[in-house]
Amino acid sequence: MKKIALIVLFCLPLLLGQTVVYVNSAVVTWNLSAGLADGSAFLPGDVITYEVVIARPADKIHITLLGATALPPYTVTLPEEGDWVVGVRTIRVAGSERILSEFLWSDGTTNPFILRLYRGPAAPTNLRLQ
Repeated sequence: MKKIALIVLFCLPLLLGQTVVYVNSAVVTWNLSAGLADGSAFLPGDVITYEVVIARPADKIHITLLGATALPPYTVTLPEEGDWVVGVRTIRVAGSERILSEFLWSDGTTNPFILRLYRGPAAPTNLRLQ
């Protein structure tokens, strides 16, 4: 019983701090990459873009590529019902090399969120007196 109470105690702030948004599409934005991972600036001639993906919250291995953009914001449209997290990563093209950053996931930011899509049922038909 103590273990269950402890798990609930630790998970409760995570659940309360996360926003769930019910939508079929949403506009997301992010801060542009400030440079290289070591803190130095991008080199002249580097081309920087951002790849936007979605995945199920519990499975960030199987991702769906939505597209790429040079600048935010980006409109995310969900393909099917369920919960989704949004991921963004920086793509740096230096000469012929394509270098990728780690993903920034929407449920791992300082303002975490999940997008949720559940379509409403169809209205009944043929209403009549019996």
